[in-house]
Amino acid sequence: QDSKSGKPRYLNYVSTIETIIGVGVLWLGFNLFFTDQIDCNTRYVVGGTLVIGFALLAFSIVDRVRARVLTHMFKRDVYIRILTVLAIAVIVGGLVTVNNSIADAKKIEYLGPYTAQQIGVNRYIGQLDDIKENTHEVQLQSVSPNNIKNYVNKNSDVLDVVRVWDWEAAFAKLKPEIGLIPNVDFEDNDILRFNNTLYWTASMKPVLPSSVSLENRWYNEHLVYTHVPNGFLTLEATDGQIVDSGEFFKQREIYYGEGGLFEQTWSAYPNSRGSTSAELGGVSYNGQGGLDVSPPLSWTFEPNFLLSFPAESVHVMRYKDVQDRMKTLYPYFLYDVFGKELDSIPVTDGENSYWLIPLIIGFDTHDVPWSSGNPYLRLVGFALVDSYDGDIQLLKTGDDFFTEMFVSQYSDQFKPIPAWLEEQIRYPVELFNWKTEM
Repeated sequence: QDSKSGKPRYLNYVSTIETIIGVGVLWLGFNLFFTDQIDCNTRYVVGGTLVIGFALLAFSIVDRVRARVLTHMFKRDVYIRILTVLAIAVIVGGLVTVNNSIADAKKIEYLGPYTAQQIGVNRYIGQLDDIKENTHEVQLQSVSPNNIKNYVNKNSDVLDVVRVWDWEAAFAKLKPEIGLIPNVDFEDNDILRFNNTLYWTASMKPVLPSSVSLENRWYNEHLVYTHVPNGFLTLEATDGQIVDSGEFFKQREIYYGEGGLFEQTWSAYPNSRGSTSAELGGVSYNGQGGLDVSPPLSWTFEPNFLLSFPAESVHVMRYKDVQDRMKTLYPYFLYDVFGKELDSIPVTDGENSYWLIPLIIGFDTHDVPWSSGNPYLRLVGFALVDSYDGDIQLLKTGDDFFTEMFVSQYSDQFKPIPAWLEEQIRYPVELFNWKTEM
């Protein structure tokens, strides 16, 4: 019962429900103007949706007026509303079906303009107009058996640098180099270029040996297995010969890397340790990574420090996984693209070793007409993360609006690409695949 009139107001409630549904349908119809898929049938779908929305609003107004006299809706009125919506849906469906039949016979006239719009929008999204295409006219030439050796020598500048070993073969050959070392494992294998020669370089991660007992786990995780002593293995991609990584990576101790204990936990050491170190191999970290934490703050960070180092300050190193480190300090960039973590590659300036991480920004384009759902991605530049100190340098490569926006915000951190990196830098494979598969 209505508190004022003392009689049921079901028809009034029905009118309110019709208003809500009608407004919702109109909002849906309005948003159909901004879908990523627009073709020759979109006008009919949008028009039909808007007509249904206005029809429901009209029924709502009629029911609101009739509610002054009637309390319930007649069964006939229910049928009228249902049949009206069904009739509009059938008409729209018929128009779409007929239109599709005509479009099958006249694809250029009906689908051509929309396809051209879709191509134009996606070429802009993927920066495909900036790609320079080089056509190579390959011709087969017959070479006499007596001249094969001379022909090979003549083209040795190309043949001597052809990559023969692929990822799987290089990984299989480098894997035994670890041997029976229980505290390291492979994390990734990347193709790098040094002195105009391609090399497969495998990076490693620290892992906790299975022989460590449960009661010693905390101590070993945080104070012993803090790094990878010799973090890179290198194989020439042409002849498959394993080369000394020290020729390229002078700094092979990895304290900031990928996966393993880098990702799972933090490391620390007491500042009063002197020349006695619990770290693997007895080495003592002397870099700038991490910070000193004194009691009682150290007890709050890790309660075990209250028992292990009650009166000593502790040097703590967190976010040692370079991907997690970047996500924490620069969360505006994308580090997972298409469900896969971005590939970071090791590079070196001849003295220090770094991780090169692409700086990619991305925006959803499902509200952009003709985008087909392809995301808007741009390469702003790269981040150089020191594998020993964890220090981060930002390098700019892009020249679009969003790149300039980020550079203006981090102007004191962006630096020009150093000369030593130009030969080692590599365009992100994730962006390359995205453009080629678009």
